[in-house]
Amino acid sequence: MKEENNIGNASDQTDSPASSESTQEVRLVEETSGLIASPTPVDSETQKPQEKTGKDIVLVSQDRTIFKSVYALEVTGRRVQSVSGILHWKPETLIRRIKTALPAVVEQQLYLHVGGDFRIQPESLAKLLRSFLGSYELQPDDFFSVSVGNNLVKNKFADVADFLEGALTLLDKVSIDYAGFTMSMEDAAELVKTYGPEGAESIIDSIAANIDHIAPRLNAENRSFERAMGIAIGFLVDVIIPDNRSSPAVLDMLEYFQDTDGLLRAQMRRATGKDEE
Repeated sequence: MKEENNIGNASDQTDSPASSESTQEVRLVEETSGLIASPTPVDSETQKPQEKTGKDIVLVSQDRTIFKSVYALEVTGRRVQSVSGILHWKPETLIRRIKTALPAVVEQQLYLHVGGDFRIQPESLAKLLRSFLGSYELQPDDFFSVSVGNNLVKNKFADVADFLEGALTLLDKVSIDYAGFTMSMEDAAELVKTYGPEGAESIIDSIAANIDHIAPRLNAENRSFERAMGIAIGFLVDVIIPDNRSSPAVLDMLEYFQDTDGLLRAQMRRATGKDEE
């Protein structure tokens, strides 16, 4: 079965030996608020919570139908075999790098869901997650929806899934539309956080369409298109966005420079005692 470019596909758990892992996973992007994490298992003798392992984590829907969401992080695991083949790595290498970059079990599972589809390394997913979550690591309880006000519910995992889908789709789009230009994970994350997925795509398209006028403002007029794009997006992420946190996001980089030029001219006229024309 061909997997979609998202974080998982939904399917009921089956006991059939012929059932593949691809038919046992949970669609983690759509209808996430309708899913909750199973409670921590309790030891039947001591009645104390047991430590969860990757294989203990299952998701259940509101009607209590069990969905299996965990792939075995083992050399012989079918998803490990698939992703390592796509990346041309040994399965042992993939497992080691997943565990190093993504210690949290939930985040390891996220990688096994998206790593092959988007051809990204574990360290790349870690950069995206840390950009969005900081030092916090996703836990099974994050599948619970939490009430944050009257008729208002928030689901951390749903927010993370939307962000990841937006950032990874943006990176994929840029690699296709602007071949030769490679956007960093950190820049993609910042753009999606600031503008949302569609807004991020729009401002990149705007920069590309006006790069001949933007490049001279950044002393990049003699650089290749790809290098000039990198410089422009770096300036947007490192300078413009931080300087405008308290203001509406800049939607057109060329207009930003034009507005800045006008402001500087006005300030110079005031400083020299000349009236504005």
